[in-house]
Amino acid sequence: MSNLQRLLESDIMKMHPLNEDHRNVLYQAASDPLVWAQHPKHDRWKREVFDDFFDVALKNNLAFATEDKSSGEIIGSSRYKLHNVVDSAVEIGWTFLARSHWGGKWNAEMKHLMITNAHESYKDVLLCIDADNIRSARAAEKIGAELITDSEDPLFDKRLNYLTYKVSKRIKQ
Repeated sequence: MSNLQRLLESDIMKMHPLNEDHRNVLYQAASDPLVWAQHPKHDRWKREVFDDFFDVALKNNLAFATEDKSSGEIIGSSRYKLHNVVDSAVEIGWTFLARSHWGGKWNAEMKHLMITNAHESYKDVLLCIDADNIRSARAAEKIGAELITDSEDPLFDKRLNYLTYKVSKRIKQ
């Protein structure tokens, strides 16, 4: 287990290092087609597509299953990716939440926990968001991420436009 992948916890949630036991309960959160409507892989709500997504996340060794502490329900997932181009950066992405937890504090709290954790080892945290995913772009801006570039990345056998946001470590003075 990486130093990034450890239990992260706040007053409202726990982010557990992803393991095989999370597959079925996490699929329950992911099985709603509306969760994936703005995502380039919009059919991830289908079991076989989700299972491929989950398998990659599990092999990544930097993924989490997120629990609502008040109910004990698994409500979503997110993960890190070590950035090959920028040594001082780690990427956060592949985040989704059950619609019951959209809006309000949930996504921001997940990002806060992950960014705080990442800043212990990395100067910058990157968020790469599909240009058509307005909901995620707004969420990044709400947490203070700075848009640093528009780019195109090969993904899913076609070229997609991405927005890259950065959250730099704030140095206390």
